[in-house]
Amino acid sequence: MKKIVFIGLGVVVLLMIVFGVLAFININEATQKILSEEIKDISFQEVDDGVYRGAFYSGDLGITVIVTVDNGEIINIDYENHLNGKGTPAESIKEGIIEEQSIIIDDISGATISSRCIKLAIMNAFEGE
Repeated sequence: MKKIVFIGLGVVVLLMIVFGVLAFININEATQKILSEEIKDISFQEVDDGVYRGAFYSGDLGITVIVTVDNGEIINIDYENHLNGKGTPAESIKEGIIEEQSIIIDDISGATISSRCIKLAIMNAFEGE
């Protein structure tokens, strides 16, 4: 009986290790994709006034943004469906983007991946322009 219990526990531990490794690989691939994406600056003066929606997702990370432009300036950025793990502090990056009128700003320390997702989503909002 003890032998069956030990075998059962061994199988459970082995499955946990396998699933852990697979989860790590998935997160690592999503993170590498986000870090490898080029962030290009946007000239908001050349963008028509209006509300723009953009998204960027990689694996279980990403965000949808709603960006409002008025008189060639970003005046507001709202977030939807922010899949961020521990990256909630990145949401404060919108103040810097609005102040600088650029997405080429420093990422929020400790929330680099989520910061980049926000910038990439904003960039995607204007890709068709």
